Amino acid sequence: MNSLFQDEFGMIWVGTKDGLLRYDGNNYVTFRHKADDTTSLYNNNVKQVTGDHNGHLFIISNSSLSCYDIRKEQFHVLAYKGIKDITCSKGNVFAATVNEILSVSDDSLLTYYKLPSDNMGSIICIMEDDQSRLLIGTDANLYSLDNNKKITTLLNNVHIQGLYV
Repeated sequence: MNSLFQDEFGMIWVGTKDGLLRYDGNNYVTFRHKADDTTSLYNNNVKQVTGDHNGHLFIISNSSLSCYDIRKEQFHVLAYKGIKDITCSKGNVFAATVNEILSVSDDSLLTYYKLPSDNMGSIICIMEDDQSRLLIGTDANLYSLDNNKKITTLLNNVHIQGLYV
């Protein structure tokens, strides 16, 4: 098991190396890639699953990002490679690449913020805190990005592996 998420309907979603599982309290359904179906899971190695609590799941498999529409029961790919992490909070959905924060809007990815210099490190993980700031963990530092896109260094010379509430 790589990732665990409970959606707004009470379903438990489990990301595994062999697909995405949905558990309703009684039964499991497994979603896997099907070569002839563009609405299937893009890749079976699911690293992370999260959701917006508005009928959508976001799945990182290898470094791709897919969206799953719970009501339509369909996947579609938002990015085929380069995604490091994703966070969903307070109606916002943000994904991270090595040096950018992307916002998910209307099934597309838009650049929200780009790290201004290479010496800030490569982004490893992101998380939105209770004050709607994005915490950005890199292989060099920990940063906070406010709503005005002002970045502040919180910790120097640390390799951040993950951020958790």
